[in-house]
Amino acid sequence: MDSKSKANDGPLDSKLVIANLTSTTKADAAAYMLQAAINLKIFYPKLIHCTCVAHRVNRIAEEIRNLFPLVNHFINYMKKVFLKAPLRVQMQMYKEKLPGVPLPPKLVITRWETGLEAVFSYFEHCDEIQLVMSEFNDNISEAIREAKKILKNPKLKQQLAYINGNYKLIVSTITLLERQEVNLCE
Repeated sequence: MDSKSKANDGPLDSKLVIANLTSTTKADAAAYMLQAAINLKIFYPKLIHCTCVAHRVNRIAEEIRNLFPLVNHFINYMKKVFLKAPLRVQMQMYKEKLPGVPLPPKLVITRWETGLEAVFSYFEHCDEIQLVMSEFNDNISEAIREAKKILKNPKLKQQLAYINGNYKLIVSTITLLERQEVNLCE
């Protein structure tokens, strides 16, 4: 191997760059990646492990979710009401009552910036969503009952407003960092 060769581990998003006997590895913060870096240090004593910045920012988004359990529960119940039951009457009622309001973004559990995007959407359309939810029968599902209960909690709007006002930069930062060949200075 020459001094500028690269080995790509594919889906693990880990690269081992060997240059002048000093090595760095870029990886996510998963335990198996950290252990791999420790094991590689046997062969490359000057190895420097660097956690991917996008993964670090995603960890911040996860911590935001942990700091606001009321919002987290609300998003999970709303996901069950609208996104997991697309054929239900709720979906049709949502589209009829809120024709110009898009459904909240689909959530990806390992990418909490999608949860933040949902928060921004719920904040922007909170009153309209509350109006639609008030017309649903509580006996249809537990998710409807719980979502309606949380919608009545005055802390929900406060927390949605706080997250909306303070964390919009997180989503755009993660999106930027996930692009290929982006420099950290961007």
